[in-house]
Parts: sequence; structure tokens; C-alpha cells
Amino acid sequence: MFENGQDDIPRPDDPETLWFGAWGQSAAGKYHARLTWNPYFVELLDNIREVTAD
Repeated sequence: MFENGQDDIPRPDDPETLWFGAWGQSAAGKYHARLTWNPYFVELLDNIREVTAD
């Protein structure tokens, strides 16, 4: 999701120049795209299950 509440700067044409972060994160001159998913979620769940196993 590119919408991150940044109306003051244009979205870059090159997706490689995006910065990813939480909603509302901002820094001067950087367009932050909202980070909405964790690509390591399944691995995280496996680690949690291993730690909390009986």
C-alpha cells in the first residue's frame, strides 16, 4: 500500500526508492510506503510454537 498519509510529496515512479514503515511514519524527502505484512510471519509462528511448546 503506497498511501501513508503523505500528501506533501509525490509518490516515486521507481518502487526501489520507497521506504517502508508503519502508518504515519515520515522523514524529510522520503516517501514511506505502509508496511502491511510480514514476509517472515510463518517462520515467526514456528518459532513461537517452538518456544511455547509443552
